[in-house]
Amino acid sequence: MWLSNPSFARIAAFIAGYDAHTDGTFLIGFREWLIVELDDGNNLGWEGLVVMLANEAALEEPTDAATATLFDLLERFLEERKGRLGVYKIYRRYDEWLRGQSWYTEAGPSEQAPPD
Repeated sequence: MWLSNPSFARIAAFIAGYDAHTDGTFLIGFREWLIVELDDGNNLGWEGLVVMLANEAALEEPTDAATATLFDLLERFLEERKGRLGVYKIYRRYDEWLRGQSWYTEAGPSEQAPPD
């Protein structure tokens, strides 16, 4: 892949475009996999989750860290997803993660009691 001025934002946009080209199948489960990896960030898109994981790695240059982290995470994710029942296992772990959160309810947000 060649991109002029390859910033994290441009690389993320390229990957998102490729995902759109595959009707969302390239990154299916990636966001959920990242949430479980980070143990946080259910309110973020995959790009924000990658940046948070890059910051956790405490690398010096944030842009370079996010880019390097993105490729590392994508490689790990795609390897795990291609295994037997890979997508199912990813969503199963995400479901278990969700159920472990204090704010989670099976009723859904529209049926929760309003905050005090």
